[in-house]
Amino acid sequence: MTDIANVVSTDTLGVWRVRMNQGFRAIEDVTESGTGDLSANVVTAETLTANTLTTTGTTTLGDVANVHISGGTTGQFLKTNGAGVLNWGDGAAAFSDLTGTIANNQFSDSLGISANTTFTADVTLGAVGDVTVTGGTDGQVLTTDGAGVLSWEDAAAGNNGFKHDTFTANGTANSFTLTSSPVSAASTLVTISGIQQIPGTHYTTGANTLNFFTPPPADSNVFALTLSSAEVVEVPGDDTITAAMLKTDSVTTIKITDLNVTAGKLASTLDLSSKTVTLNAAFGRTDSTQTWVDAQRGSITANTAVNANIAPDFATTNHFDYTLTDTSIVLNNPTNIVAGQGGSVMVRQDGTGSRTLSFGSYWKFPANTAPTLSTTADYVDRIDYFVANTTHIQAVATLNT
Repeated sequence: MTDIANVVSTDTLGVWRVRMNQGFRAIEDVTESGTGDLSANVVTAETLTANTLTTTGTTTLGDVANVHISGGTTGQFLKTNGAGVLNWGDGAAAFSDLTGTIANNQFSDSLGISANTTFTADVTLGAVGDVTVTGGTDGQVLTTDGAGVLSWEDAAAGNNGFKHDTFTANGTANSFTLTSSPVSAASTLVTISGIQQIPGTHYTTGANTLNFFTPPPADSNVFALTLSSAEVVEVPGDDTITAAMLKTDSVTTIKITDLNVTAGKLASTLDLSSKTVTLNAAFGRTDSTQTWVDAQRGSITANTAVNANIAPDFATTNHFDYTLTDTSIVLNNPTNIVAGQGGSVMVRQDGTGSRTLSFGSYWKFPANTAPTLSTTADYVDRIDYFVANTTHIQAVATLNT
């Protein structure tokens, strides 16, 4: 084989020639369809044409602008079949054949994914405005089924009707346009540079608007999280709230509208012993003068047979009824005596008679003399009394009534 000095090229007849300082000479053992060893040579400043050229080492082609490979159309690129054969291919066709792990690649232009694609590691897509996912309608949101499948859904179903907006204040504007209309100011969470604002005090809302009473400071960040769908607020049905659902002491006077507590909402027995009850003058109040237009009656304790000393409890009633069944019984001083109380004590003889009754020291009779009550069988005497003070009960007896 003839030595190759610098550059190899072909003539118009397809014969390989070596260009040296003296000119060209033929390479007898290399033809346009043959093979040869051209390693470790650099081809410069000339056009190299051949049907088949195989290099077994590193071949430096120079600047990319000096490399021309015919065929292909704009935007296509070279791809290999894995056996050393290159051909021109389209981007979509090439990437649809990609499988396995694609790591540390960045696509500066549009990347279209038309079929199922699984990413097993983090994928950085850049700014949200650069990501386009087809399908859906205006205002819908992407939701997941928890198994990696995404779908478009209405905002109310997908994220409970919440939408957020961010603004940069200019120091003069106090009204900002929201992406959705709030249910109310109270349903809109608003912060200025991270500081929460109070609805009704710092801001109010309208149709797609957030209105501050005072413009936020210039360059401050305004954030608004808006509940835009009232449908997500569930109203309990009638007769569905039980006592266990109410917080202890949660129902206060301010929550009850005047004149809206009916008799049916009150317990059959109310304990008002520790309460102050203010009654209308039409009621029988104990702290004001009353004119009774109907008869008033005091209860009488059930007739009680006694064979021992008696101590009436004046806190239970005004009128008492006793049947004596033994001799020498004493009507002792009452308990719970309060000045001003008055009433009667009925004293009955049983079928035997001859029963006697004496009195405690608080009982005071006319002429300071206790009466001698009837002793005939089945007779009834009555003692009427009035409490002057806690140790003085004025009494008078009416015999054989």
